[in-house]
Amino acid sequence: MVIRSAYDTERVNDTLLIDHQGEFVWNPDTVIPGFYFLEKGPHNHLVLIFTGQNTVQIDAQYINFPNNAKVSGSNHAEDFSKVEAIRNNWHQALQKATTATSDSGWIPTPGAVHQLKEQLDSVTNFYRQVILDAAKPPLVRMYALLQTAGRHTLFDPWENRQLFYTTDSLLASYQFMEEVGRFSEKVSQLKATEQLSNKLRPGDAFPEMILSIDQADTITVSQLSASPVYIGIYNPSDPGENALHEESLTQLVRLQSRGFQVAFLLTDSATIAQKHPRFHYHNYRTGLPGNIQEELGIVRQPANFILNESGIIVAKNVWGNKLQQIAEQLLQK
Repeated sequence: MVIRSAYDTERVNDTLLIDHQGEFVWNPDTVIPGFYFLEKGPHNHLVLIFTGQNTVQIDAQYINFPNNAKVSGSNHAEDFSKVEAIRNNWHQALQKATTATSDSGWIPTPGAVHQLKEQLDSVTNFYRQVILDAAKPPLVRMYALLQTAGRHTLFDPWENRQLFYTTDSLLASYQFMEEVGRFSEKVSQLKATEQLSNKLRPGDAFPEMILSIDQADTITVSQLSASPVYIGIYNPSDPGENALHEESLTQLVRLQSRGFQVAFLLTDSATIAQKHPRFHYHNYRTGLPGNIQEELGIVRQPANFILNESGIIVAKNVWGNKLQQIAEQLLQK
C-alpha cells in the first residue's frame, strides 16, 4: 500500500507494509493536516483526512480494497468514495459521448463541434447535480467542486462561482488544512475576477475605441452611435468560440439589414474570410491587450455588448433568443 498527499506529491509519499494477518501500522513523527490517498493502485484508493489529532483505523481486505473498507478517525471517507465513483461514471460518459470524433467520417465543422459541446455539457450537467446531491458536508462539497476528468472540469469555477463562494463560507473551521487554504485563495481570485467583470454593466457608456481599420479608414464606437451596435469579441481559431459565432451569423445579418451596426474584435493571428463586408472587423493578432481586457471587464471569451444609439450598454454576453429580444426592443424605438 502507498500513502500520499492528494494534492502535494512532495508532502508525503510512503510505502506501508502489510503483515500476514493483513495489518499495518504507520506512525509518522508529524503529519501535515490535509487530504491523503491510501492506495493499492492509482485508481484504487481511499480518501482520508489527517488532522494530526485522531488515530485513523481501517478495516479492509487487501484483495478487494477499497471495497467494503471501514474507516474510523477520518471523517467522510464513505462520502469521498461516493464522490469519486460519480466522477468515474462522469468520465466514462464523456468518453462515450466523444467516440464519434474518432470515426473517419466525423468532420469538425462548426455545427458538429457545437453539437458535441452541447452533448458534453448535458452529460456534465447531469453528473454535476448527482455529485452535489451526494456531497453535503463542506469538506466533501469542496472535494466535489474540484473534480476533473482529463481536460474537463466538472465545475467550471467561473460559471459556478456562487457554489464556490457558499462552500468557502462553510470552511472557516478547516482553514488549518492547506487544501482548504488553497480553495479559499481560488475563491478570492474568483471574487476579484467578478469585480473586474462588473466594470462595464448595462447602463454604462461603452468606452471610445477602434472597431475597424480598413487601410486609412478608421471606424470608432462614436462613429456608429447613430444606430444600435453589436460588438462581439471572440477567437476564430477556437472551435467552441467559432461555433457560437457561426451560429449567430444569420441572426446578425438580419439585424444588420434592419439597422444594426455589427463589429467584431478578433483575438488571434488568423486571417479570416470576411464574408460580410458590411460588418466591421479589428484583429488583435496577439490576443486582446491587457489594458482593453481590463477596460471592458473581459474575463472570458466569447463576449459581446449591445449598445443603443447613444453608445450606452443595454446588455452584455447574450446570444440566441435573448439577443433577439433585446435587439427587437432597440429597433422598435
